[in-house]
Amino acid sequence: MRGSSRLLPAIVLAFLLTGTAGAQTLQSVETDDLRLLYFDPTETYLVPRVIQTFHDSLDRQKSILGYTPAEKTTVLLLDFSDYEMAARCRSLQTPLLSTSHR
Repeated sequence: MRGSSRLLPAIVLAFLLTGTAGAQTLQSVETDDLRLLYFDPTETYLVPRVIQTFHDSLDRQKSILGYTPAEKTTVLLLDFSDYEMAARCRSLQTPLLSTSHR
């Protein structure tokens, strides 16, 4: 539950930054190791690829580093590429990746 309370501000921020927050709904998909949050319908097409990439990466980390996560990893998928962000964030020229570690 602790991770969920930290995730709430990110979700609210995502709704505020996407000019079409009313037209989108937050959806989730869970696997044994992943909890993926994404906006439907704009990011639905990315979901299968994100899940596959996450699991490939995790499998590689397990085999090379012996890393095993203590709990599910939560990923909030935000794709600002074509949704009014150019007018709001002209200085952001590179993809934004935000991670949080405990």
